[in-house]
Amino acid sequence: NMSGMFKDCINLKSLDISHFNTTNVQDMSYLFSGCYSLTSLNLENLDTRNVKDMTFMFQEMSSLISINLEKFDTREVTDMYGMFQDCSELKSLDLSNFDTSKVTDMSLMFHSLSNLESLLIDKFNTANVVDMSYMFFYANKIKELNLFNFVTSNVVDMSYMFSYCQKLTSLDLSNFNTINVEKMDFMFYYARDLKYLNVNSFDIRKVEDMSFT
Repeated sequence: NMSGMFKDCINLKSLDISHFNTTNVQDMSYLFSGCYSLTSLNLENLDTRNVKDMTFMFQEMSSLISINLEKFDTREVTDMYGMFQDCSELKSLDLSNFDTSKVTDMSLMFHSLSNLESLLIDKFNTANVVDMSYMFFYANKIKELNLFNFVTSNVVDMSYMFSYCQKLTSLDLSNFNTINVEKMDFMFYYARDLKYLNVNSFDIRKVEDMSFT
């Protein structure tokens, strides 16, 4: 368990964990949360093959300019709740190698990435995800999102999912299966530049709240 190990080390400016043996670690939630002063983080040697929980792992790393997660092994991860929340200086994020087949919670995952312009998640396996609420909330510089491979048949909550995505001009959600969704409130709220929105496949028979959608 490494949960919260460096949490709120707000003045920490450099961190070398290249010799850590993390083969048996299952919990890395809040690991670097609140490390406001870190501008970079070398995770090339971090072994995450047995990690199940990455909740808020990089939360509020508000000075982080770039991060390379190419070698991250996420095959056992079930929880990515708020994983990158408030990483407000990140401009690009490549998660094309992520195995998310066991993930059930992606809520707040990219919440308030206010300078993010490029996000590669087109290979995400979301078949087991139940919660996508606030997933892209206030990612207000993202102009394009490729979610065509998203499987949403188990999702219950999509509230605030694209709220305040102010630069999105088009969004094709024709592949979304919303048969089990109960919450869609504020789903597209203040996505002010959105000119094209395809929700033709939406099944809203179980939806209980669509306020301010």
